[in-house]
Amino acid sequence: MDKIAVTFTIDIMRMILGNHKSITSDTMDLNNLIIFGILTSTLVFAVKTGIGCGFASLQRKEILCIGAVYFAISVILSWVTLPPGFSEQVLSYGVLVMAILAIGMIVGGFYTVRQWVSKSCDISRKSFLWLSFPCPICLAAIFLACTSLATLTDISHWKIGVMVGATFFVGICGVSFGLQRFRKTPASLGNAMIFVGLFYLLSIILIPAYLQAKTVESPEFLINVKEMAMTFVAMSILVIIGFIKYKNRRHIT
Repeated sequence: MDKIAVTFTIDIMRMILGNHKSITSDTMDLNNLIIFGILTSTLVFAVKTGIGCGFASLQRKEILCIGAVYFAISVILSWVTLPPGFSEQVLSYGVLVMAILAIGMIVGGFYTVRQWVSKSCDISRKSFLWLSFPCPICLAAIFLACTSLATLTDISHWKIGVMVGATFFVGICGVSFGLQRFRKTPASLGNAMIFVGLFYLLSIILIPAYLQAKTVESPEFLINVKEMAMTFVAMSILVIIGFIKYKNRRHIT
């Protein structure tokens, strides 16, 4: 199933980019780089949706239906034209929406874990919607991706919608089918919801601080790449050692 999805996407990309051979090589390279960057950033939301579907007790045909819904939404939004200033007005409520989603995922995650641990009750088919339902942030990401590609490239709207939709479809199905191969419980979904919810809360705190810091001049300083690499390797080794000890302790108990 994963190979079919990947082949489907490659064929779509060839079909889309095949009609633009008359453009100069420099323009093509720039267009390909823009397409790759925007689709990669969009893939993050597809992975989030795929995590919710993969940890939930869903059948493969249900996951394919969810991927198809995102594909259809992408194609539809690629043709939508909003009045000037509407996007900025919607994005101004982004922090509030992220806070609501973060709290919902954290509370839903704890409730999912509690129901499974204390009562062996699987509610993952309902609680996964906090991760996988097309939330306003995902819809805004799809619309901005389509709008950016339409503005920065000369590709037609329907091809842009197909590209963005195929990215979501392959990302959702690939992550979901990959997670289904591992042994998991509804508690795994709850933990994933808590993690993503905490990440959303952290983003609410860090993003405004980052935007404010960009307006402040900071002193120049030198970065020692070798020392940073050694520090990263040392931290990775400590994390791996801790993980191995944790797995051995669980295996003994």
